[in-house]
Amino acid sequence: MSLTIILEKILSDSLIQKGKTEIGKISTDTRILEKGALFLALTGEKFDGHDFLQAALEKGAGGILIQKNHIPDNLPSNIWCFAVEDTLKAYQDIAMAVLEAKKILKIAVTGTSGKTTTKEFIRALLSVRYKVFANQGNFNNQVGVPLSILQTTDEEIGIFELGAGKPGDIHRLSEIVKPDIALVTSIGEGHLEFFGSVENVAKEKASIMDFGKQGFCPADILFPVWFSKFQKVNFSSFSRILSTEDGYQITIQNNTVFLPFWGEYNLFNFLTALTIALELDVREDQIQDGINRIKLPSYRQEKKEKEGRIFYLDCYNANPLSMKSALSGFEKLEGEKIAVLGDMLELGRDEEVLHSEIGKFLNQFSFKKVLFYGRLMKKAFEAYQKEKNYFNDKNDLALFLKNESKKGDKIFIKASRGMKLEEIFNLY
Repeated sequence: MSLTIILEKILSDSLIQKGKTEIGKISTDTRILEKGALFLALTGEKFDGHDFLQAALEKGAGGILIQKNHIPDNLPSNIWCFAVEDTLKAYQDIAMAVLEAKKILKIAVTGTSGKTTTKEFIRALLSVRYKVFANQGNFNNQVGVPLSILQTTDEEIGIFELGAGKPGDIHRLSEIVKPDIALVTSIGEGHLEFFGSVENVAKEKASIMDFGKQGFCPADILFPVWFSKFQKVNFSSFSRILSTEDGYQITIQNNTVFLPFWGEYNLFNFLTALTIALELDVREDQIQDGINRIKLPSYRQEKKEKEGRIFYLDCYNANPLSMKSALSGFEKLEGEKIAVLGDMLELGRDEEVLHSEIGKFLNQFSFKKVLFYGRLMKKAFEAYQKEKNYFNDKNDLALFLKNESKKGDKIFIKASRGMKLEEIFNLY
């Protein structure tokens, strides 16, 4: 079914004017708008797409989708025009209809932490057998998921990461995707500023099954009462797992594979992805090929070397669950280790307590040093009782790190994206 037919069908009551050409693409950004595409004017707190209507027309838009109170007086007679109450809802409804018209198996992934990594693990493992689409980067919200759906072509499987910034987000995204397989990776303290409690986070993530057919979650998921519709993933079926300095050797019946990522959280994410892959008939002898195809986004346990020091940049995102899991994995590496930690954001009224708990959690480890950066990490600094330093300037931190580290040291850097802590590596 063509995009033009879909638009006419679901927006029939909003059609102001029929155009002369077929609509092949939809764009919300005039900077990349192609001639003949439909320009959809989204609005937000700090922007209004209607401000760019004239630019869209000048670039040759084949149509516009706007709010009812923004119909231009100089509307060209040859373009499509749809006027609606809510352009975001229309965008989502279009994406939903486009996806429903495709013969594609849909996998949706959400969770407090691990969702992007797990999505990439699933993508790599399934790619040995199927043509696979997965949404890019963090295009996992109310705008990013529709945008991603409209980028699909003739894939056999679509993998969609779903993120939540407020209550109801996962329910709506699940309605749009209608996943054949829904996966929740973990539950913990994430976005508490918007959800208030971890149980509310669990309820939100579990709503991925509101429109899902088959659900999977870890056997030890928190607040299991909300996950009665999910199949609990048990890793005991993998007969032998051997931990090494550089990753894990995993035996699957008669086949042994190597996963080149350290940390039990990465192991669990991989085993969850492996469960999905085996469910979809990927053969055991194809798994290593799939592992070799894994490419994680930047700043997700990205390993780099500089002046003889080994850096692990894990500063794309952070919450208490992912922070504790990553630190536990880092501690098991051999050699002298330095942790550089920045603020975990969007934790709500308990943000200081949760940072203090990180400091207490660190006391069980024997790191060479722990360096803290940011207003909230001051609380972790105060709770940590071993070799430590606190900084409120990245240049000072980088200089101190350069002077205090030596060749062979392993340096782990983690914080929420808003802290941009990868700059420490760049300044080093």
